[in-house]
Amino acid sequence: MKKVVLKKLEDLGKEVVEKLEKGENPYIEIPVRGLSNVIYDEKRRRIILGDKVLKRYFFNVAHAKKFMQTFLVAAFCKNLLEENI
Repeated sequence: MKKVVLKKLEDLGKEVVEKLEKGENPYIEIPVRGLSNVIYDEKRRRIILGDKVLKRYFFNVAHAKKFMQTFLVAAFCKNLLEENI
């Protein structure tokens, strides 16, 4: 499990760097957390997120702060995993 998460975090970072090097505007897709995107799963008796996602773009002034905060958290999580914490 740890290796899978580390690989996903590294792939996310590599994807952003590759897009920046190509001159493209990198983005990340985040699940929409709102009433319009929740489903009640009767079998498991819990509320789950649906399929709707929003895109946060690096070169969008409205998204830049959240984009960077997401990557700071990802970097912190990667460090925790690498240090076995």
